[in-house]
Amino acid sequence: MGGGDFKWTFNNETDDPDHSVNQALLDAIKSYESKLISVAGGTVVPPVVSPEPTGTADPDATPQPTVAPPGDISKMPIGAVSYAKDWFGQQSMSAGDISLDGYVGCYKGNGNSYKSNSFSAGGEAMTRGYQVKQLDARSFYIIPESECMVTIYFYSSGSRRLGVYTESAAEPAGVYTPETSGDFAYTYHFTEVGSPLYIAGLDGDINLAGIRISAAEEADEYDYSIESAVIKDGALNIELKYRGAEQVPSARLIVAEYSGSELLSGFNSYEISGEDILKFDYVPGGGSIKLYIWSADGALEPLSIPATVQ
Repeated sequence: MGGGDFKWTFNNETDDPDHSVNQALLDAIKSYESKLISVAGGTVVPPVVSPEPTGTADPDATPQPTVAPPGDISKMPIGAVSYAKDWFGQQSMSAGDISLDGYVGCYKGNGNSYKSNSFSAGGEAMTRGYQVKQLDARSFYIIPESECMVTIYFYSSGSRRLGVYTESAAEPAGVYTPETSGDFAYTYHFTEVGSPLYIAGLDGDINLAGIRISAAEEADEYDYSIESAVIKDGALNIELKYRGAEQVPSARLIVAEYSGSELLSGFNSYEISGEDILKFDYVPGGGSIKLYIWSADGALEPLSIPATVQ
């Protein structure tokens, strides 16, 4: 209009006799944004919009966990290890959250409590981690990439049991029952490739500290498997599984201790028969301790894969 930056052309034949609101003109005015840059030689200055303050990031702040759907979890390969102290920045989490390393998912529950008591398991310095309850209350899961041995490091108060589930949520695929309070390592032979492995406390709170994946080494070829072996309060605690065909199996458990140079420095032998949970008084000499199961008939045939005491 008259040199302005809003322009409109009237149709005199139709607009002059029509005294109603010109809806097209009204809509154009409502949507009008001025492109005016000067009036009579003077500059028109547009209003200045100040940005909202964003604040200064704290360089010492603990990073928050990355929330990701279960489909984004990374499969754990042979040799992978994941510690709870690194999972969620020692913060609470909820179902669907994935650990910072991508390996561990929160299956059920939220606001899980983190415990920070240090201990050692499997030769590794660890920090006790997240409280785990029953499968449907507060639990975690991983997806092993292939058949493997999954070692779970945890703390249990009293006789609270650790349970692992695979293809069925109705019955645990593996159970570890501590006899006393303390830090433990439970190893499960994972064969259900393609299924997640769920970790829960069957009787209530246990503190999950870490997970390690190692090679299975054709364990099914042997009659026995050494599921776990830990020294606690002056005793050697061993859990054995038997998959042989003998009704009354007979074998010998060899406990061998090696010095730092891998020289044999101690040796004990025990008679065993089938699946069992064993407990022996044992004072370690400071070296590494390995377990072997051999036939008891003098043939010196190995009946299990060797295992290292935690």
